[in-house]
Amino acid sequence: MKNRELLTSKTDAFFLKHWNLDLQPPVWSKSWEWIGPIPNYNLGGVYALFKGDELVYIGLGASRGGGCYPDSGLSRRLMAHVYRSAPKGSERDAVPRDRWQEAGVTCILTIGFPVEYNYMASALEDYLIGEINPLENNIKRKST
Repeated sequence: MKNRELLTSKTDAFFLKHWNLDLQPPVWSKSWEWIGPIPNYNLGGVYALFKGDELVYIGLGASRGGGCYPDSGLSRRLMAHVYRSAPKGSERDAVPRDRWQEAGVTCILTIGFPVEYNYMASALEDYLIGEINPLENNIKRKST
């Protein structure tokens, strides 16, 4: 079963191995279900796509951003590849892009890193994909 508890426990294991700082490690956000701003939109980090309670994809949004969106890796990545603005009159602010709608994605969780530790996001993403092997990450790897 690939669910939120597994995601959290594997993330905790990663931080036990690699987070040797005096600050608390980042934590996963609550579910974002297409209404309001995406959690951690202004940070670089990792995102997890869920179909109901099933984890289907783990991705990275850790670019430094640019222009009027500096240090906004998660929002830039998610807006470009995961969701788009909802049609006028919708009760939601966003909707999944076709690929993720077809995969049945219903919500997103994010984990954001302080700017000075943004580089840890790519390590966490790689670790979680290797440990959990979500279905859509596996499909992507097989097609390339």
